Amino acid sequence: MLLSVLADGSPKVDTFQISRKCAMNEETVEEALLYWNSVGVIEIAGKEGGRLREYSDVHEQENAQAASAEREKKTPIRYSPSDLQKLAESSEDIKNLFSSVQHALSRTISSTEQAAFVDIYEYYGFPVASVILLTQYCNGIGKGTMAYIRSVAKDWHERGIIRPKDVEQEVIRLEEYHSYESEVKRALGLAAKTTKRQQEYYTKWQSMDIPVELVELAGEISIDNTDSHTVKLNYIDKILQTWKDSGIENVQQAQESLKQHSSNTKNNVKNSENGKSYDIDELESFFKDYKPKLSDKK
Repeated sequence: MLLSVLADGSPKVDTFQISRKCAMNEETVEEALLYWNSVGVIEIAGKEGGRLREYSDVHEQENAQAASAEREKKTPIRYSPSDLQKLAESSEDIKNLFSSVQHALSRTISSTEQAAFVDIYEYYGFPVASVILLTQYCNGIGKGTMAYIRSVAKDWHERGIIRPKDVEQEVIRLEEYHSYESEVKRALGLAAKTTKRQQEYYTKWQSMDIPVELVELAGEISIDNTDSHTVKLNYIDKILQTWKDSGIENVQQAQESLKQHSSNTKNNVKNSENGKSYDIDELESFFKDYKPKLSDKK
């Protein structure tokens, strides 16, 4: 009953609605809320006509440490498949939880996974909305396994990221951090605000499915081979386009091709004369004839 009240996320509670949701009479709900008030879990803010109408979470602002300490005292409930079915039938929250996470994952979840989601809901105290946001985020980055979802839930719980609005903010932060543009900028050491021209390059490379690691390698070459020893996106773009046209798709293939190029005595002599490790025109000419080995594509 308490979980149903807290999961609602509202500073007010209607005991009649809670009694219907939890299949118990209204007097029992009032007695339960009075009990949780007496042990300091909630605080009753007021009564109306002898009936409890409001409560507020005493620990809402300092939830992180208190919740973590409380969790250490708990023992997770182990549900059997039949228990889970009964739980879903008796709790609208659990029923919605199972339905929503299956939709988020685009697959049916097993009874073991159902139990894990209930664990996140009950043991870690995540509201249903938070569990759904968490699941959508994990699945969106290609890590929709139950093990990964639970590990993220544990981490967020320990950091006090539990309420839907906090979970949503964390998801936004992580999505921005792990965006292609952000990862490319970190790889190239670019911290300034992205210009329109830079954005065009990033969008182009992403549409070409260029791995960030390959952009980083091209960036190192650009630093070594420009007079100012700085990152030149137009230089990087030419290297990446040449690699793409030559069938080079990863760092291993690129490094192998560069090794073959460096072994060419004629090019080495010329490069030593102009003080550059690689000449972009020579690289482009070399890559046109480069054929990646079948093993390189792994």
